[in-house]
Amino acid sequence: MDARVLLLTDFSEELSTLTQKMKEAGYQVHIAESAAEAAEQIKKSRRDLLIAATDYSIAIDLTEEMHKEWQAPTFLILASAGDETSASLRKHPGIIGVFFRPLNVEKLLERAKDLFG
Repeated sequence: MDARVLLLTDFSEELSTLTQKMKEAGYQVHIAESAAEAAEQIKKSRRDLLIAATDYSIAIDLTEEMHKEWQAPTFLILASAGDETSASLRKHPGIIGVFFRPLNVEKLLERAKDLFG
């Protein structure tokens, strides 16, 4: 699979599991340790999918910045803490899925497979 995935998460255990499972599924996986680093990576080289498992406000700010200034990833999946704000996030441009913690990696992989075939 040629899809390039950028992972942004603030949980090291989640990052390790996601990285391993995404690579096993054939994705090219890149990691960002902060929203600023994610933005910089996206500026340098397009990514097909951004999985932002971080505070939703950070992911929203990043999404808005990406869509204003540069070629944004084709899709963004936000892993949220599951508060009531998450329903409105689904309507935000660029966000195609909202997953809650604890993150179900298998469901996330199914969603990615649906996107890329």
